[in-house]
Amino acid sequence: MKGGVKLFHGSGAAARAYVEADRSRADEYYLGADQAVAEYAVIDATGEVTAARSLSADEYEAWVDWVNPDTGESMGTPRKPGKVRRGSPLFAEMTINAPKSLSVAAALHPDVSEALDATQRDAAREIQHFLGQHSVTLAGPRGAQEVLPVEHMQTVAITHKTSRAGDPHRHIHFQIGTRVWAGGKWRALTTAALTLVMRDREHPGDVFDRLATMGLVTLHADEEAAREHITAHAHDGEAITVATNDEATELNEHIRAGRVERGEVDDTMTTTGSDGLSIGAGDLIQTRKNSSDLGVANRQQWIVQHVTDEGSVYAREVSGGGKHSRTVALPAEYVSEWAHLSYAATAYGVQGATVDASHTALSEATSAAGVYVGMTRGRQQNQLHVVAADMADARARFVEAMERDPADRGLDHATAQAIDAVQGLVSDGPVQLITEELARLTAEAERAERAAERWEQTAARFDAQRATHKTEDDEHADVLRHAEDEAARIRAEIAEPLTVQAEADGTTYLDAVEREAAASSRLATVGRLGRRKARAEHRQTSEHTRTVRARVRETWGEPPRTTDTLPEWAARQAERRAEADPRVIDAAQHVEAARADRDELRQRHEQERRALLVSEYGPQAVMRHRVGMRLPNPAQQAGQAHQQATALRAEADYLRALPIRDAAARIETTRAEHEARQQALAERERQLREPTERDPRRNDPRHDGPARGL
Repeated sequence: MKGGVKLFHGSGAAARAYVEADRSRADEYYLGADQAVAEYAVIDATGEVTAARSLSADEYEAWVDWVNPDTGESMGTPRKPGKVRRGSPLFAEMTINAPKSLSVAAALHPDVSEALDATQRDAAREIQHFLGQHSVTLAGPRGAQEVLPVEHMQTVAITHKTSRAGDPHRHIHFQIGTRVWAGGKWRALTTAALTLVMRDREHPGDVFDRLATMGLVTLHADEEAAREHITAHAHDGEAITVATNDEATELNEHIRAGRVERGEVDDTMTTTGSDGLSIGAGDLIQTRKNSSDLGVANRQQWIVQHVTDEGSVYAREVSGGGKHSRTVALPAEYVSEWAHLSYAATAYGVQGATVDASHTALSEATSAAGVYVGMTRGRQQNQLHVVAADMADARARFVEAMERDPADRGLDHATAQAIDAVQGLVSDGPVQLITEELARLTAEAERAERAAERWEQTAARFDAQRATHKTEDDEHADVLRHAEDEAARIRAEIAEPLTVQAEADGTTYLDAVEREAAASSRLATVGRLGRRKARAEHRQTSEHTRTVRARVRETWGEPPRTTDTLPEWAARQAERRAEADPRVIDAAQHVEAARADRDELRQRHEQERRALLVSEYGPQAVMRHRVGMRLPNPAQQAGQAHQQATALRAEADYLRALPIRDAAARIETTRAEHEARQQALAERERQLREPTERDPRRNDPRHDGPARGL
């Protein structure tokens, strides 16, 4: 196994494009030389394969998009990616590898090739067997979900004989479908059930086996190798959980050294944090003491922007993000006592965080709570790192950690113990306080999630309307453009011969005028002996000019004046004649009809937009919008609602992980801070009202104020 389990969030078309890439190479990079691209199998709850066959490219694409290859029915509708959330994971993939030396030997020796192929197929079969017996899903409403065993699930295997570079490399891309049959319907295969079992500490060996099967366990030879691996593979924004502050310090120092080497952290101007490690521009730090004067809170994370000569730190808030993030100035004294690097942290430091991926380092000091918190931070992937000789050794260490600190099994276990111990001695004690707060947080989170869903539906309706309108706009624009192009073509086709004719007639006319002028000139200068002939010539040219002028006027209107203006005159007269042609008139009418249709479409679109705005926001909000007030952005509102729900559930998880007294104290502190903010807000509103209350003219009905006019 290599690389753990990766979730694919793309589409069937994208997966198919990858599978079919380079498929025509001589070494048959992908499975089969015919139309088959993948081997499909159905596994039942005992781990046995109940059906198996090859999939064509079309069938494979459909399977990725949740279409059952056996029946053609849909197994569900994947969530489309949005601005806030990624699309549904369509399958989980792990890679079954072999050493490069075996791949090379298999390419040279048929016997080795056959044995290696059989071994990799056996490995895939073992994974299928284990998945069928141990895969679970969740059913029921949030907060009351039950774990259901999977009745049957689907896998796909794609065999590669070479790397994409063409080198021998035998491996199988083993893909696990994320739709499973359980409880009479198709459901999502999820690791959430596994985290519930992990939290309850029931059967820790089985939990480890499931983690290992899903590729979520990485073995390391020693602690130094583990630190090296995490440093190389952890990305910005991912959570790294360790058991103790000393472990966090060691790993933070290692990660920082790697970032300095890559040029991501400036090590030329630094100060020293409370952990004794250097802090420079680009470092991720955490503040450990609330300070309203500095604007920081305990366990708040920051990115260092600048370190001064005196050791003060300017840092940007991590959670703010973008243009809304805050920047604070931390004095050198505060940094040295209450700030430290925060690439890795203990379970207390990462509680409440929700990130794309997480890494949890298992050591002799790791407790079950630490494993649960660390392995539930990632939305997409949670990797467990264990220093062990082999999987059996790692399993034993995991079981030992899960059985450590048996007295601290979270709030559910503590609540049950408290009830047994005091038989409901107090109804308003810390357990009751925490129970009520958890119920409130859950209700508010569900309310926020419902609001997010409503806003997402609103955004989807606006997006669908915009897409429909754009399609119709484009279609009408094409029709209008075609009509205009056709009208121009017809006009040019008719005007071209008319222009030639007009130029010829104009030239004839100007030649006649020129000859008449020449005859007139000769008549004026000729002697007595040649006057009769000159007079006859002049009369003849004058009559010819009159005849040509009359013909030009009848055909083209006013004749041209000079040879310089003849081309322009000919084009103008030809265009005028062309406009009267029935074909040009008909084409112009088609253009006007297309423009009228376009204008009618725009008017209809505007009416539909107003109708949808009224439907989503109400008539009053739309009226305010028309006078300049902004309407809510549904996508932005959905994102904010999701963030609120995430924060509420994170707070609930944090409370569950705390000892009862600590959880109750946190609730009381939070409520006191909230009440103080409310009082401050009320005081501020009172101060804003006071000037109005002190000004008698503002409330004096006899004071009319300035007259209004234009």
